[in-house]
Amino acid sequence: MKLVKIAAMFMLVSCVCADAYGFKTNYVDCSLNDYSNSDGSSWEKAFKTIQEGVDAAETGDVVLVAPGWYDEGGAAIDRDPDGQALTNRVCIEKKITVRSRDGRATRDSTFIVGRHASEPDDPAGMGMGLDAVRCVRIGNNTYGAVVEGFTLINGATHYNGGDHAAWSAGGGAFFGNLSKSHEKSSYLVD
Repeated sequence: MKLVKIAAMFMLVSCVCADAYGFKTNYVDCSLNDYSNSDGSSWEKAFKTIQEGVDAAETGDVVLVAPGWYDEGGAAIDRDPDGQALTNRVCIEKKITVRSRDGRATRDSTFIVGRHASEPDDPAGMGMGLDAVRCVRIGNNTYGAVVEGFTLINGATHYNGGDHAAWSAGGGAFFGNLSKSHEKSSYLVD
């Protein structure tokens, strides 16, 4: 219970501080019945997919996500040699924070769900193929991006016979072309 109270206080402070510096909070909730007026400005007008919240965010903003099963939406990026783009359920290309509403306290109830390929073509049987969906991609040179309080599940990528290109590596999470000196500047926090 103490962890939940601390997480809730952290969330309140994060949102207040973000507003004080001119940053905004985009709200996401996959359990609403009506998204006709969704602009992400409040829980009542929340976006349905995390990617909508990410797309509407600017550097420094927070995307706050209600507990749920996020298996829709995404962004296609990272083309393989045949020109097929890999879909990422959440694709972050700017320094923002994407956080489960209650932080780490809800990581077991807030899921980013990828998808195994319908016709896997990898010999190891890991679900890799052309229609696979990765869970999270933090883009090239996106230092300081944070993803916190989620369980990543069922992510997969294209298969390429062992080459670890951006379209074939990291089915759960992939950090773009970050150099060794900067790889700790973007975070996935459980």
